[in-house]
Amino acid sequence: MMVQNKITIDQLATALADMVFKKISETSLQSYKVLMEEGEEIDARRKKEFLVFGMLAATRAVLMVFTDSNEANKLLDKFHVKIYSMVSDSDNEQTAFEEFVNKRYQTYYQILNSKEENVSYRLGKQFTNYFLNKDLEGEELGQRLVLILAFAKIFYLNIETWSGFLIFEGNFI
Repeated sequence: MMVQNKITIDQLATALADMVFKKISETSLQSYKVLMEEGEEIDARRKKEFLVFGMLAATRAVLMVFTDSNEANKLLDKFHVKIYSMVSDSDNEQTAFEEFVNKRYQTYYQILNSKEENVSYRLGKQFTNYFLNKDLEGEELGQRLVLILAFAKIFYLNIETWSGFLIFEGNFI
């Protein structure tokens, strides 16, 4: 009889959190600098935006892969707790970050759940607005189109990557 190695939901949440958190490492973020204008840096505020966007992609991946809502919710709860603890050891800072995440999720989910066209563009534009800390309009919006579309593409590629990971690892739960 073959014994299959099992992993726990906690281990899966930790692995997913590690993957998402690594997306905001200096090495990972270097590739985005080519999309940015001269003199723009990826500071702590922008890293936080990247982290939340990655968390959203991971959340979407979990919801796509796990058909059992109780299992999905358990994984997502543990995943979020892991991320919050990676952000800070302070309970107050974790709570503040959780509130920030919830506000961003609310905005992103309005876009993702809308029946309007161009969801990818609107999602990329919203992230870019947060990332640049301003609402893009007119000529500047056109100048930042590559950035908007790149961020949208990255979001969906992250969902695809993490879905594949979850499908593979989910076989061992």
